[in-house]
Amino acid sequence: MTTSGSIAPTRSPHWTTGWLAGLGVVLVAAALLVTLIRLARTIAAEAAEIDSGLRRTAENTNPLWKVDALNRTLQRIVRAVRPPAVQPDNEVRQ
Repeated sequence: MTTSGSIAPTRSPHWTTGWLAGLGVVLVAAALLVTLIRLARTIAAEAAEIDSGLRRTAENTNPLWKVDALNRTLQRIVRAVRPPAVQPDNEVRQ
């Protein structure tokens, strides 16, 4: 005990070890966080590139949907122009 009545702070090796361990944990966590942020930015950039490619693909394939409408229109025109076909089991009446 001290004779002056004040408590003097003591530095034991255990406190130093604890502070160093805490510092190490903080540094590892910071390194992991920085790595995670960099990976997230990379993923975001790749996602934007993929989105752009999909939009271009959609624009390029839109005319394919018009082919179906054109085909139906042509079928209606052909049915209107072509006379009905005579079935082999039906007799043509005169």
